[in-house]
Amino acid sequence: MIVKCQRSLSTTEECALMMFYNKDRTHLAQFDLTADWDRIFGPPPRTLGEQMRTERFFAEVNWPDPQRPPTFVKRLPEQHW
Repeated sequence: MIVKCQRSLSTTEECALMMFYNKDRTHLAQFDLTADWDRIFGPPPRTLGEQMRTERFFAEVNWPDPQRPPTFVKRLPEQHW
């Protein structure tokens, strides 16, 4: 399944959040950011001059249980949706 993966820039929650959804949004969910997904997104910038971490990208995932985060397969090019 192809999904857009997004990580919160800031939050008032105890934990950073991540959201996933497919193009027609039949699969849409938000979860606490896991260590595995945090590594996939990349490290946060330390200063404004550093390369920015990815806050969103498209990916192929396995998502058999919509109550649990999907499993990352690979990054995909921009899908323009």
